[in-house]
Formats: sequence, C-alpha cells, structure tokens
Amino acid sequence: MEELIANQAVIRTHIAGHYANFLKKGTANVSVELTRKRITRLQQLWQQLLENDRLIREDPDVDTGSDYFREDFYTQHKMISMTHFAAMRFTSIHTP
Repeated sequence: MEELIANQAVIRTHIAGHYANFLKKGTANVSVELTRKRITRLQQLWQQLLENDRLIREDPDVDTGSDYFREDFYTQHKMISMTHFAAMRFTSIHTP
C-alpha cells in the first residue's frame, strides 16, 4: 500500500505539470494530434489517480491519519485540469 500511495504523489506531479509541459512545446509545434494525445494522457492520469485512491481508501489496514488523507489534491487540481482540457481543445481547434 505504501508503494501505491507513493505512486499517487508521482501521478499528482504529472497532473499538476501537464499543461505547463504542453505549453513548452511552443505554438509552432502544437497540432491537433498532439493536443488530443495530451488530453487523452491527462484523462488517463486522472483515471489512474482515482482508481488508486479508491483502492487506498478501501484498504482496512491503511493509516487514515497519514498525510495522504489530509490533502485534498482532487479539489485543488480538478478545476485546474478542466481548465487545461478546455485550453488544449481551444488550441487544437485554432491551430492550423
């Protein structure tokens, strides 16, 4: 379970930096295909995060006093990710 919790931190880092990394590609390198790939990858990361979270919360032996349960990553970052989805879709539509 500790490994799964540690993996959550890695996934969170990827989600948090996803849009910034997308922008680093530069507008000259942004394409509809790249944008769709990035959106798909972000969706996969969220699904993995939510599935892992479910497994962690269902484990009867997990320490519910740990930092993992005091953080509210989902609420803090879901709106940011939704904004990123919208921005990436806008970019894909308006990229020649």
